[in-house]
Amino acid sequence: MDLKELKRLADTLDDSGKRELIYFLQSRTKGVSAPVRAIDEIQEQKHKDGLVCPH
Repeated sequence: MDLKELKRLADTLDDSGKRELIYFLQSRTKGVSAPVRAIDEIQEQKHKDGLVCPH
């Protein structure tokens, strides 16, 4: 099964099935997704007022 087929099958799930799939994927990717989220949060806080010239 390739990713395209997996995405197609995921689209056929009802809301409950999609939630279950999300929880399953999150449990399998905890070590991978946490650093990305931390970086995103840092960038968001750093530039919350937009990019501004410091001078």
